Amino acid sequence: MKNPIDFSESLKLVNHDEKLAQDLLAMLVKDLPDVKKSLLFAMDKHDLLTCRKIIHKTLGATCYCGVPALKEILLIFQNEHRNGSPIEKLSQRIDEIIIEMDHVINAYREIYANDD
Repeated sequence: MKNPIDFSESLKLVNHDEKLAQDLLAMLVKDLPDVKKSLLFAMDKHDLLTCRKIIHKTLGATCYCGVPALKEILLIFQNEHRNGSPIEKLSQRIDEIIIEMDHVINAYREIYANDD
């Protein structure tokens, strides 16, 4: 599996400020478990508006982090929601988003496990 974190992309996105890239990535990863819980709760309630808001906010958080696969699946959900995709399709996308969030969290832990 390809690494879900592309730190070279992160560096480009923040004008090669390594500390800023690390900090933004750390903030994103710190928030992902709560985002996952919120998404699952909203989806369980069939609350697509809340899901869309969570996705939009998370997409914004990825703008300066090199997490291309997560960013892509968030964009796909956003576009499918905007185009009126059925809840079954959107639910499948939420599952894919959760999986990709887990990939990012696990990759981050592997990369930075010894930095604490």
